[in-house]
Amino acid sequence: MYKLIFRGFLALSLTTFVTYKIVFDDSSVSEIEHSLVSQMTTSITDDLDKAMPLIAEAGYKVFSIQAQLSLPPKVNAIFEFDHVVDPQKQELILKALDNNTIGKLVLSSLIQAFALDETITIRNMELKKINVTVGLPPSVTVDYR
Repeated sequence: MYKLIFRGFLALSLTTFVTYKIVFDDSSVSEIEHSLVSQMTTSITDDLDKAMPLIAEAGYKVFSIQAQLSLPPKVNAIFEFDHVVDPQKQELILKALDNNTIGKLVLSSLIQAFALDETITIRNMELKKINVTVGLPPSVTVDYR
């Protein structure tokens, strides 16, 4: 009985997949995907660019930015610590980024990563760079050297 139910579910799943495959032929999917990836990447990099002066004011210097054109797109921004800024000023800068979701995400990630660094010690190594990946899912990578 279980095999019959599983086969019925599998047949339903395959039928649904084939239906969608017929609705979207390869050329239209490729055009939609390319346009979507381009728009999303541009949106992410524009928001990040607008946030850069405030991120620098918060004490972080951009080392490099890399864009991965995929679905979903990913933008990697690598930062270095530049100077100390008191937490109250960082909070004001975060509030100034309320209308810039990407900028706020990046800055709050940087603040959290450097706060975490105060609790981590790795022999004779110190935190040099933080790589913030904006994409699905977003991630933060810390680089000790």
